[in-house]
Amino acid sequence: MRLKTAIISMVGGLVGAMLLANQAMARRQIIEPADIPESGMYVEEFARLDTAMKQLLSKWQIPGASLALVKDGQLLLSRGYGYADVETLSRVQPESLFRIASLSKPVTAACVLMLVQEKKLALNDRLKDLLKDWPVLSQESKDQRIDNITVQQLLDMSAGWDKRRSGDPVLKPVINTAARRLGLSPPADFQATARFVLGRRLDFQPGESFSYCNFGYGLLGRIIEQLSGQDYDQYARCALLEPLGIRGFAKGFTSRFDLLPGEVTYYGYPGEGKVSNIFPDEEKRVSAPYGRAYLEADTAMFGWIACASDIARFVDALVSPKRSPLNEDLRQILSARPTLPVWAGKRNYFAMGFDVEEIPGSGKVLFKDGSLPGSRAFVEQRANGLTWCCLFNCRPKWRRSDPFGKEVRQSIDSCLNSHESLKPKQ
Repeated sequence: MRLKTAIISMVGGLVGAMLLANQAMARRQIIEPADIPESGMYVEEFARLDTAMKQLLSKWQIPGASLALVKDGQLLLSRGYGYADVETLSRVQPESLFRIASLSKPVTAACVLMLVQEKKLALNDRLKDLLKDWPVLSQESKDQRIDNITVQQLLDMSAGWDKRRSGDPVLKPVINTAARRLGLSPPADFQATARFVLGRRLDFQPGESFSYCNFGYGLLGRIIEQLSGQDYDQYARCALLEPLGIRGFAKGFTSRFDLLPGEVTYYGYPGEGKVSNIFPDEEKRVSAPYGRAYLEADTAMFGWIACASDIARFVDALVSPKRSPLNEDLRQILSARPTLPVWAGKRNYFAMGFDVEEIPGSGKVLFKDGSLPGSRAFVEQRANGLTWCCLFNCRPKWRRSDPFGKEVRQSIDSCLNSHESLKPKQ
């Protein structure tokens, strides 16, 4: 009996080793540029972009990516590179869906401006007045400065929360701490997280500084729901995206078992280990892309999934004088410099969900990147009006200086600058 058990164990081990070897072989194949497949519309004048994308996948050991270019409402390029799923060797298609992480924030900011345009909201409205039914906002024991936080401060991330001091309120470990403190099963949903966070002191005086903050955009999502009478994602689709002809945005889900049809598989970087599952009643440890962020917690912060062409078309239309759903005044506010001391005299600043760069004599560049374990996403509208979007199904090992993000922008901008018609105006 023991011999039989040993033989079964040995055979099982060999089969497992063979499967792992086959998977590793597939993974190695996709990091060789010559072996990386392409899909979608081939445009000869953009062939350098194909080379650049393959080099990025090869160097950073990323399975797959998607790239789209849009200008003046016209789709110039839509391409898929590499693999949506390494195990099945299914290829990335131009229409493949990716987690877009913080590229969700410009959608949320645009929804807020739509409500301003509908005269349901003003940028100086206070959080306390807009969410007055939230019991935590009426508690006298909370930091009283929270009462005076405005919509504008939530949008430009000057509301008083600094994740460097007190942790990111919507990621582990804070969402687990929030659940425990409130006697709930982890992970805490956004409502529970908000009860916990709004019961703590702010990290700085609202309106005096800038700190990148997911939580503020989660609150904006709740304000959108309160004033529109619709779920956040329903309002975004009906009021903003579908009137622009964009129907591919969808809510993302955390578990690898809940991927949507057409959605890519997400991978940790080589050597990234497994993490404890965000859902304690499921498998104990999972790949990092499926265990570190709670996408269902709030789509308004980082939870949308979309294809690259839809994101590029959205940004292209949003800032267009002819096609924007926003009136001229609000379209200008979208990229206006906030009146914060930290941005005084600088050509780069954060405004309404975008990083903005003012280029003297040319105009403005709007840029946003998104980052989650297993996902990197980038969108940029250049000063000449061309918008590009690039999505990846792996996040290289994260470093504070972000060499991967810098290389993506430099590679794509270099390729686009090689075309006279696409160069920024001097």
